[in-house]
Amino acid sequence: MIELKGQIGKYKILKKLGSGGFGTVYLAEDTILKCQRALKIPHRTAAQPDKLLQESILQTRLLDHPHIVKLLTVDIVDGILIMVMEYIEGIDLEKILDKSNVLGLKTALKYFKQILSALAFAHQKSVIHRDIRPSNILINLDDDVKIADFGTSTLLQEKQYATTKIGSPPYMAPEQFEGKAVFASDIYSAGCLFYEMVTGFPPIVLANPMEIYKKAKAGQLAPLMQKTPSVSPELNWVIMKTMAADLKKRYAQAGDVLNELAQLDNKNHDYATEIKDIQQRIQARESRTDYVCWNCRKAMGRRMPKCPYCGEDQ
Repeated sequence: MIELKGQIGKYKILKKLGSGGFGTVYLAEDTILKCQRALKIPHRTAAQPDKLLQESILQTRLLDHPHIVKLLTVDIVDGILIMVMEYIEGIDLEKILDKSNVLGLKTALKYFKQILSALAFAHQKSVIHRDIRPSNILINLDDDVKIADFGTSTLLQEKQYATTKIGSPPYMAPEQFEGKAVFASDIYSAGCLFYEMVTGFPPIVLANPMEIYKKAKAGQLAPLMQKTPSVSPELNWVIMKTMAADLKKRYAQAGDVLNELAQLDNKNHDYATEIKDIQQRIQARESRTDYVCWNCRKAMGRRMPKCPYCGEDQ
């Protein structure tokens, strides 16, 4: 593992931000442009720089989306491959959940939709992430999602699934444990994230990864609304479908989940509008005068027994 200190090329190393399975990330200052960047140094730099460089350039071209951390350029300095990323000032979802335990339903839905939007875009480009987890979800100062660490991603163009077991067990779909990750595997992980955002825990909390796999494979997940009663049956159905053990019963595309959520939003809006209208009618009837119909609320003559507009008795 390469440790950076001082300066490399035009980048002044400010501090180490973290390290994961793919590489180490540093906060650095671009001494020419006078701005901060995140430098990702892949662990495999010495072994396979050419392949990584090709993959990174391809990702730079493909993954330009408002909810994905942007890879700006790739360079090799002193034999070290450097992936220059935009620096996201903010906090990751893992730290937010450590502090707050659970999020409000409105906030959780906002983050969930933004994650799905980013995944839908990546999937359209034949890219799967394979490691959607709280620490890879950054929340910027505008309270918007930025998905990080597409370094573990792979392209699904000529093959049906990714063949390596990359991921974090509590958020991994059954097929991902088997080394057969597909687009729907990312959707499963996103569903687990939403589950954790509103309950405080992922759907399966076990120390042994193989035990997690067995429960996930058997579909032994407690319904979301059982853990959080404020979740509607309709939303519960959508979220549980994102985590279906059987791929045939799970959403195949992130866009399909977004469409379902949009339909729920419209239904809830129509229901709220109907309730508000009923409340206004009741209020008008209870406080009616000779000048306003309690039903249609149109002005009418004094002491008229029936509204000339809607025909309701007064």
